[in-house]
Amino acid sequence: MKRFSFWILLSTCFVLLNVGCGGGTKDPPRYQASGTVTWDGNPVDGATVTFMAEGTGYAATATTDASGKFELKAIEGTQVVTVQKLEVVEVPFDMEGAAGPDGQTYTQSETKWLTPGIYSTPQGNLKADVTADGPNTFEFTLTGQAGEPSQGSGAGGGMTPMSPGMGAGPAP
Repeated sequence: MKRFSFWILLSTCFVLLNVGCGGGTKDPPRYQASGTVTWDGNPVDGATVTFMAEGTGYAATATTDASGKFELKAIEGTQVVTVQKLEVVEVPFDMEGAAGPDGQTYTQSETKWLTPGIYSTPQGNLKADVTADGPNTFEFTLTGQAGEPSQGSGAGGGMTPMSPGMGAGPAP
């Protein structure tokens, strides 16, 4: 009887592993999409381009090359497109004479927006219609000044201790 129970248990596990636990859904197919990002007539190198399919949780992301070109795979349908290029820099944090242990100074992370911030939000009104038939080639032209999407919404950061004259150290 023990041998029979073992085989029943083993068979059940095998079936569950092959069939799955049920209720799973298959992801929709993705289609090749590509394009170019320019800003005031110049290609944008190193920008993050994100396609977010409207009404779904599906997104695809790519980074532009030196000629502003990108390639990604997105699901079929209307995509809300965001484009952003950011640089995180460490700047001294003024603690008004407060010194850390062992002479440490502190820095804080600040985000520098290298593209117009409006395009990093859906309010940038960039859209793309991806189809199964293609060709799914898009041109995105950015205009305006570099900066945050809106006042007060910039990224900040925590303080990181630094040894004098050295790069950022471990978080406290």
